[in-house]
Amino acid sequence: MSTLKKIEKNDIICKKLKGTYAMESDQIEEMAVTLIEKEILKYSNLKPNIPKGDKAISWDGYITVFDGNGRNKENFEYNINVQVKRQKS
Repeated sequence: MSTLKKIEKNDIICKKLKGTYAMESDQIEEMAVTLIEKEILKYSNLKPNIPKGDKAISWDGYITVFDGNGRNKENFEYNINVQVKRQKS
């Protein structure tokens, strides 16, 4: 596929997203959380705890870090607070 065809195809997709096919803000947030969780789960010593649809004032959730010898209470190291920002383009 030529570069021009790719640009035209992407332009059509973008127009659909900006039009009637645009996602709601909660859908964008759910997708963002899902993508973050998917990346975190690649590591055996990390466990995500990021609720979808969270309306808390500050942190949306946290990532638990374990020492690498299993994901249980005895191997708990610390939590990393996270905040997910959604963005419509």
